[in-house]
Amino acid sequence: ARRVAAIIDCTRIQSRAVRRVLDVGCGTGELTRTLADRWPDASILGIDSSEAMLAPARERPPNPRVTYEHADVRSWRPAQPPDCIVSNAALQWVGDHARLLERLTGWLAPGGTLAVQMPHNDAASTHTILAALWRDPRFAAALGDPPPAVRVHDATWYGERLLALGCDVEVWETIYLHRMLDAGAIVEWVKGTALRPAASRLA
Repeated sequence: ARRVAAIIDCTRIQSRAVRRVLDVGCGTGELTRTLADRWPDASILGIDSSEAMLAPARERPPNPRVTYEHADVRSWRPAQPPDCIVSNAALQWVGDHARLLERLTGWLAPGGTLAVQMPHNDAASTHTILAALWRDPRFAAALGDPPPAVRVHDATWYGERLLALGCDVEVWETIYLHRMLDAGAIVEWVKGTALRPAASRLA
């Protein structure tokens, strides 16, 4: 059976010896490099669909066990089955999660682990205000059509899908409350995630 933990907390991963780790949506590589510390005998591969995001990762001092590849998780596949696949705050940008989970779990080596974390913030003020911004005619010329909605399902949905795929499942949802200094700090907080599609269309 494959063990699946639906959050990034690598201390909870109790699978056998980990030799190959895949970081899906690795971005600038901060998490990817910590995975090399977590598993000192493993080779780590980070993939991301954005060359711009990968550039800072490749500029850091090299680690012979850490490599990066420009790839789209929807069409790419690993050359060898990873023992562990992790993804932190990336899969919310990818549609058709039922098919995506089937792909990811199908890549795993026997006894491997899929550890995924996704934000589920659609009801938060930051996200409802942003949705209203896209609908506001004052900004339509600058923003154009809103990006396609990528729905993040509730924890039960993911648990049921993963069980149907033959996985042992550990899934939970946590609300983190962050005290922000001011409105500007809130904007900084969402710049790397929810605000990206809008910010990318503005000078």
